[in-house]
Amino acid sequence: MSIVSLVLGLAARNVLGQLIVGIALLFYRPFEIGDILVFNAPTGKKTGTVKKFTLRYTKRLAEDSRCVVPNSVMATSVFIRIEEKQQQ
Repeated sequence: MSIVSLVLGLAARNVLGQLIVGIALLFYRPFEIGDILVFNAPTGKKTGTVKKFTLRYTKRLAEDSRCVVPNSVMATSVFIRIEEKQQQ
């Protein structure tokens, strides 16, 4: 029983952590949908446009691929916003 509790606790911690970070990113708004960011990917630096943002992840369309990044990674990553979407 204690092993099951441990596994459930670790899984819940991960999900709750991502939700808390997602709320913080929504509150502070370091980037918005449409912003162009330079970010680090496993294959090197990429430039991409933020396409979708949820409480758990951020989806970006890079030059040659799509990238879904957990918000916990977005909160700890250093990225450069090179262009904001135009105000309407």
